[in-house]
Amino acid sequence: MSAQLQLVAPMPSEGAPDSSRARWVGVVDENQVAAASVSALPVVAVGGADYARARVLVRDGALVRGFVDVALTDGTIDPAELAAQTEALPAAATRPALDRRPSVTVVICTRDRSSILSAALTSILAVDYPNFDVVVVDNASATSATSDLVSEHFADPRVTLVTEPFPGLAGARNTGIAHATGEFIAFTDDDVLVDAGWLDGLVAGFARSEDADCVVGLVPSGELRTRVQSYFDERVTWSHNLTPRVFSMDEKPADLPTFPFSVGQFGTGANFALRRSTLARIGGFDTAFGVGTRTGGGEDIDMFSRVLLAGGTLVVEPSALVWHRHRADIGALRTQAEGYGLGLGAWLTKLVLDSDTLPLVLARGVGGVRRLLSIGAGGSSAPRTEAVTTEDADWAALVKGLGALELRAALKGPARYARQRFDGRGIPLPAAAPLAPEPTVPLTIGRRQLSRWGAVAALAGIAGLLSAFPFPETVQAVLVALLVFVGPGAALRAWVRLPALTTAVAVPGIGFALAILVPSGMAIASAWHSHAFLVVLALVTTVAGALRWVPSDEARHRKAVAL
Repeated sequence: MSAQLQLVAPMPSEGAPDSSRARWVGVVDENQVAAASVSALPVVAVGGADYARARVLVRDGALVRGFVDVALTDGTIDPAELAAQTEALPAAATRPALDRRPSVTVVICTRDRSSILSAALTSILAVDYPNFDVVVVDNASATSATSDLVSEHFADPRVTLVTEPFPGLAGARNTGIAHATGEFIAFTDDDVLVDAGWLDGLVAGFARSEDADCVVGLVPSGELRTRVQSYFDERVTWSHNLTPRVFSMDEKPADLPTFPFSVGQFGTGANFALRRSTLARIGGFDTAFGVGTRTGGGEDIDMFSRVLLAGGTLVVEPSALVWHRHRADIGALRTQAEGYGLGLGAWLTKLVLDSDTLPLVLARGVGGVRRLLSIGAGGSSAPRTEAVTTEDADWAALVKGLGALELRAALKGPARYARQRFDGRGIPLPAAAPLAPEPTVPLTIGRRQLSRWGAVAALAGIAGLLSAFPFPETVQAVLVALLVFVGPGAALRAWVRLPALTTAVAVPGIGFALAILVPSGMAIASAWHSHAFLVVLALVTTVAGALRWVPSDEARHRKAVAL
């Protein structure tokens, strides 16, 4: 007689579901589904007694077929319903066979979260892969809890603990890279549980293209207990990337109009890997971005786009699986939304200020602006899905507030980015010494660098252009003031050397003079139009600032030394 099939959740869950949208989360193999259908015994969802429905990931061995959403009755699933929905799924995409297992270094960065780090490390060390090591980066922690945990409970020769005193995820990952030894370097976070076949999946992703530089895996939700978790899961795309894809600049995907700036479509920083040789070629993570910095995030999307723009190939590999626990309460979700907005705004600013990427940004501007403005409609920068609904007016208002919060944060991104750049944060270059989290070359992009006053002028011009959108009057007033009293003077200062005292007077003075003289002249000529004046001034200021590029120290002193 066949034993009754029992499914166990991939992540432990505490507490009862708080919403009709809650789902018990599980995983099953298609062969188990077939056997359960034959036995006709109810399938037990361990720990699912309080849930009305379940989301189950169906696998074909190491491969991923897709998700099914089935009813739960007293913690059990009807095997016939499970079999019918499984049958409706597309067949799993095959993946290349591995003829060797190259060395992999896993880098996991953490800061004062030893309680969840323990579970993440345990899952990593249980991975079924013969040739890997782990670098744990303790990033500016306030206590010794992380080092105590690693030394007392993870005394494994595969585990190395290093410290990065400067806060910031990008800098911490660069420190991990400096201590990595593997041919491939995989990155994950401390709030995940990795699948036993995770590294096999990443390495198989590199085998999909002989010149693959980066592989991004699948990050499904490991818990959907609260309404907030369900909402976030419905808003992001990277938890549903079930089809393997290969991206490069040689062929623009028809379904991604903003490619290669397709936020969220490739994946997320919780699950990806890079070739060590790729990092030696393009440099480490840009430390102007990331959790722990003023910009709050964006280091992953920046790296993905840099790989593509450098002529590399990025692969999406769903069989490389990592389970993630989304924020469970609204306070944590608000913090996350603000970080996403800041990171997005800062990253877009970098793209606009880069003479190499600016033409691409302008060519994809319509889709990008539409995406940015859609944030204000209710949350994440990912597009809406039909599953996003509201059950009552209070939740609708809450969702709208999250969208407004993220949009406001995105508008703060340019200023945060400029502050990080002025502090000297940038992209560490390959060198014989370990990659430094605090590089000395500010505003360096490629072989040239934008002058600081040029950056200020361009940012002020962008602020002026944003004032044309229907923001609240207070926001519009601030944006116009930045344009008028900073932009023109900063643009002049970018091209003309002035003493410090003269600069302090000239920058606001030039804008003030223009604000009086030009409108007066237009009024006399009966040609006054406030919007036309602001748009023209913003465009001229942006262009004048963005064109002020100077040779960078990076271009003069670049050393092509392998890591």
